Amino acid sequence: LGEWDVNDNSDDLPHGRGMLKLTNGKVYYGQFKNGEMTGFGSLDIGNGEKVEGMFRNGKLIDKGVYFMNDGRTKEINSGFDKL
Repeated sequence: LGEWDVNDNSDDLPHGRGMLKLTNGKVYYGQFKNGEMTGFGSLDIGNGEKVEGMFRNGKLIDKGVYFMNDGRTKEINSGFDKL
């Protein structure tokens, strides 16, 4: 996936709050569970755009907010996957 930095990685997997830099340049800040992006988080998708919401296994699972690079925001539905 990429490199990660988390507060508690006693089992060598991201668990707790942290940051994951994906190899495609995107960055996830938020909660992890057993190595997966699970919980509330923010996915920086590049070009000044990001998505915030609840994630499970790297995908948005509920309504979230898409922050566009022109300052607008848009509510988005679960299943959003720009990884």
